Amino acid sequence: MELIPELDADYIILQLDAEGGAEQFKEVTDSPLWKNVPAVQKNNIFSPEYWLYKSWGTIGREEIVDEVLKFIK
Repeated sequence: MELIPELDADYIILQLDAEGGAEQFKEVTDSPLWKNVPAVQKNNIFSPEYWLYKSWGTIGREEIVDEVLKFIK
């Protein structure tokens, strides 16, 4: 939590772990510090499908890049 103020990001792309990820994310987003992050203020928070399996191959990596580009346009 102490590192949240250092997030000077225009976009945040994150994945939530199936075990406890949603609870941890809620804890972070409930923090008043979270609301000061530029990406949060611009509503540029994205949570894509789980990318681990896609990242193993060239085609999957290209799909990840395509998804990121859709998020930031």
